[in-house]
Amino acid sequence: MNTVNKVFLLLFVGLFVLGCEEDSQAKNDDIDNLIESEKFEIAKEKIQKRFETPRKTDEILSFNSPLQKRQLELSNDRNRIVWTEDKKVIFRDLANPTVKVREFPDYFDAISPSSNAEHIIVMFRGASSNGCKLIIVSPLAEKSEYISNASVDCKNRPSISSDGKFLYYFIDNNLYKESVTKNSDIKLIIKNEKFQSPYKKIENKAIIYPIRDTFFIFYGNAGSYNMYWFNPKKKLMTLFAKNILIPKVFFGGIDKAHVIGGTIGKFLLREIKINPKGKFLISDGFKINKRKLYSWQSLKVHEFISSGEKGIIVKWGVDLPVRALPLICERFWGVARDQILYESKTGELALSDGMYGDEDWKLLNIYKQLVKMEKEK
Repeated sequence: MNTVNKVFLLLFVGLFVLGCEEDSQAKNDDIDNLIESEKFEIAKEKIQKRFETPRKTDEILSFNSPLQKRQLELSNDRNRIVWTEDKKVIFRDLANPTVKVREFPDYFDAISPSSNAEHIIVMFRGASSNGCKLIIVSPLAEKSEYISNASVDCKNRPSISSDGKFLYYFIDNNLYKESVTKNSDIKLIIKNEKFQSPYKKIENKAIIYPIRDTFFIFYGNAGSYNMYWFNPKKKLMTLFAKNILIPKVFFGGIDKAHVIGGTIGKFLLREIKINPKGKFLISDGFKINKRKLYSWQSLKVHEFISSGEKGIIVKWGVDLPVRALPLICERFWGVARDQILYESKTGELALSDGMYGDEDWKLLNIYKQLVKMEKEK
């Protein structure tokens, strides 16, 4: 053990204990004793356990730990969350506290909500094929359900209009529109030759994300996608961006979003802005490393939140250093409103306001020092 590190750590712990309030000192009563006894590994585990446990101020959206991995989606404005727990689809409105649950008799493959999350496509995989059947549910409309006769490739992502009237999906690389209100009226609206493939000789995926009353379509495979903007009302589709690495939209609120561009090993975070006239613009982006691939913007300008090494949540900015938070999770899901949406190590789904006191930061510094000492063994 490095003597300098050991002395520094003991001094730091002494200052930490002196700075604690009485209640907090009771919570941390054995950490300083463990360190003074040089039981560093046990001390590190205790601090880590504390960071892994949701705080009293965190809002627990679900205490359940599902058998299958959760899927989770956000509305464009990040006020609504849709997630899965085994055979259930759960809708939560954060702005007007509302919870709706729809349970199915069978397990399903994926979900895809509308831009306002008021309508949700639930995809059920067929028993003997790669095709999925589509069921549309509307959480705010009791007993509302629509079953499409289409069978779409499960690797693709269909989408639905914000009013729930039209369903969009790909079959054989052609884009179809299905009316939910007119007895399953299905129309071919864009033929496959309109979609450029980065790779001509491999099978492509088509991923559709709703953005307001329009859609982004990612077309490609293997970390290289062309991104199209499709406006169904104007019957207009344009090539919006090339060299998109991940076919996913990271919503930043009502007027912006982000996508990940570049190539393998050279990642770019590109901002999409929506001006008051509804025009979409995309930036050239700036370089990020692998750990920042799944980053969500907070309400602060140029501040982002992502999951760092070993599940530690970090904040960072374009001109700001990475700052770890006293929060360790199983999975960082994103930013809902301006709260950190995460899944705990024990499977709880929770929201954190990201506000921490001096004690938390001091404890985090002790934890970092313990981790550093462990690496230097």
